[in-house]
Amino acid sequence: MCFDCLNNCSQKAIRYVHPSKEKRQTKSVAGRRSFITTSAVVAASLAANALEGGDGMLAPVKNKKRPLRTVNPVPAGALGIDNLRAHCTACQLCIRSCPEGVLQPSTDLDSFMQPGMWFNEGYCRPECNKCSELCPAGAINPVSLEEKSSIKIGTAVVDTETCISASAGQHCGLCSRSCPAGAISMVKGDNGNMRPVVNEEACIGCGSCEYHCPVGTAGHIRSDRAAIHVEGILRHRTI
Repeated sequence: MCFDCLNNCSQKAIRYVHPSKEKRQTKSVAGRRSFITTSAVVAASLAANALEGGDGMLAPVKNKKRPLRTVNPVPAGALGIDNLRAHCTACQLCIRSCPEGVLQPSTDLDSFMQPGMWFNEGYCRPECNKCSELCPAGAINPVSLEEKSSIKIGTAVVDTETCISASAGQHCGLCSRSCPAGAISMVKGDNGNMRPVVNEEACIGCGSCEYHCPVGTAGHIRSDRAAIHVEGILRHRTI
């Protein structure tokens, strides 16, 4: 129910109507269905060609690259990156059990095949604690859902240079609306644009903001990484 489509549609082709008015439109809509069906087939073909050929008909979608972090976040229950590195046997149980695909095997020599957290395809949902239930080595200790929601594993950091709201004045705010901890607010910056500001004491580092950030996926935006990312902390703490 974000209604972003209304403000962002350059053709003003989207609107909301009362159900009774929608019923009155049913007959005229039915008369156009055959035409729309035929048009849809043609449009799908043109869209496919546009995506493949990059002829400008549609904005190409690209894969969001991983951010460059000083400290990689590790799951709640790990106590911190040093504890996980010292105890993890790289058995992959936590990685295979992660429903969001957030846990991925590390390719770094000092932590090869041990779990790292990446938020390109999902985020660490507060209602999930599967990895802490399965670890046989004590690298990730059991935590309840109530405990997990108050464990800080990292802090979100905003890049205002690539944020489409802060730098370009585009109506976005997805990071703020998707934050389960309510740690991100949109405030007006010095240039008059709304920009996200992170309450570091409230942020738990779940990665929802990084996952939902559209920067890094849209082909017409120069950045190939999210405009907000999570920096891990060396030792977890309760907030």
